[in-house]
Amino acid sequence: MKNLIYISLLILVLSSCKTEISYIQLYETQAINSSEKNNANTYENDTLKIAYLFWADKGQMRFSIYNKTLEPLYIDWFKSSYISNSSAKEYLKDKHRIGFIPPKSYISFNAEYPLVSSHYSKWGKDYTQKTEPRTDNPKVNTTISSKQFTKENSPWDFRNYLTFSFNENFSNQFSIDNEYYVKAISVMDVKQFWDSIPQNGNSPTTRFEKSKDFYVKVK
Repeated sequence: MKNLIYISLLILVLSSCKTEISYIQLYETQAINSSEKNNANTYENDTLKIAYLFWADKGQMRFSIYNKTLEPLYIDWFKSSYISNSSAKEYLKDKHRIGFIPPKSYISFNAEYPLVSSHYSKWGKDYTQKTEPRTDNPKVNTTISSKQFTKENSPWDFRNYLTFSFNENFSNQFSIDNEYYVKAISVMDVKQFWDSIPQNGNSPTTRFEKSKDFYVKVK
């Protein structure tokens, strides 16, 4: 009962505070058909290697594509999409339809779409809590609440669907469909999330940073 009261009060604070970032939600992702190595998600076959970087506020679909072959590799941006909870968003926009990746080289792409549109609020009762010393004041304890998800009940899943060919006319095209879902969400005080407060224009650091995960600032 005490835990339920705590999380209810926490959600009330998150929804009522409008002027200052008070909490951070950390989102951990799980790959479906790519591998995780050194806290990064990577898809690789005999032809290409795709490396992902999601770490950003609300997450961002960023990836690089490396052509492993000795032949030119083409990508059709019109037939490629970012897909979030089954809703497809095109990559084409102002880009040329056909992209070109020379042999033994890579290109990088930053999509403008966030991985999630807002913070998570449907906590219910099936969450866990742990207490640890505060980063800014070890003599004071703080609580981190976490909730786990499966692929079936995750609030967010997203895919990167890309179409390639070794011919510019795409007579022998093939597609790569990398899929991910949010497997855990944790909420904590903003001071617990950041290891240091940014100063003199420097970026803050955090022990939670992993290229496969991302976070959401909550007012």
